[in-house]
Amino acid sequence: MPYEFDYSEFKRKKLEDKDEAYDYYCKCDYEGTLELYTDEELREHSNFLKVLGNPLRLQILKILSHVDMCVCAISEILGQQQTLVSHHLSKLKSARIVEERQNGKYRIYSIKDKRVKQILAVLADGS
Repeated sequence: MPYEFDYSEFKRKKLEDKDEAYDYYCKCDYEGTLELYTDEELREHSNFLKVLGNPLRLQILKILSHVDMCVCAISEILGQQQTLVSHHLSKLKSARIVEERQNGKYRIYSIKDKRVKQILAVLADGS
């Protein structure tokens, strides 16, 4: 997959070739070069969004966007079993979205990836 796509060159070639389908269907008047994701960036962003795509994980992140918290408190707030919440926190940790620190006998979770708070703000804003 290319890193850039020169739409101007594509459009020029289509018009030069007298591509009737292009001329009929395409009403795009964009001129310029489009910057595309690399294959590695696509994999990374896709995996990041897949992890966020689970409703329970999204709710956990909403809680952690306000305060760092232990799994027992998160499970109480969500009304879910602690083992289920731990499982989802483990997935978030594996994706390097959250991190944990030890505080006595408790593991306290916090958001590590700063993109999460931005995404949650966009979701709340409806933009």
